[in-house]
Amino acid sequence: MPILIGVCLLWSAMAKTVDLGPTIALLTSRGIEFRAAQTSAWTLVFVEIALGCWLLSGIRAILAGIAAGIFLVVGSASILYQLWTKSQLSCGCGLPTFGLSPESGQLLGLIRNAILIVMVVLGSVPGEAASASDGPLERSAS
Repeated sequence: MPILIGVCLLWSAMAKTVDLGPTIALLTSRGIEFRAAQTSAWTLVFVEIALGCWLLSGIRAILAGIAAGIFLVVGSASILYQLWTKSQLSCGCGLPTFGLSPESGQLLGLIRNAILIVMVVLGSVPGEAASASDGPLERSAS
């Protein structure tokens, strides 16, 4: 599971680099000055790359999973806030809207994050679930 989560984070970071505008627009809509929003957006990209690479490395996998889970919960809270305020901006998460309304992209981002959060939780469950999946957030040696 950490491989899939890591790949999703890396894909999201790369998608943002193609068009960082929606992420910057989202941050400026929340009162952040343009330069700070630009810096924050790039920081977000680097954090996603770092988390994705960390998950793929398998080093301190449980800690990497916890960090990714926290990151995804914070991102989901941001998307929920957008939906609650009926924001017409993209979620800024690098997902395509397929030409649909911004709410569609926000919902896609929320669904993706929910699935990844469930994967983090399932990968962190000790006991029978962990033994069935080769351990908590660890890659199989085979």
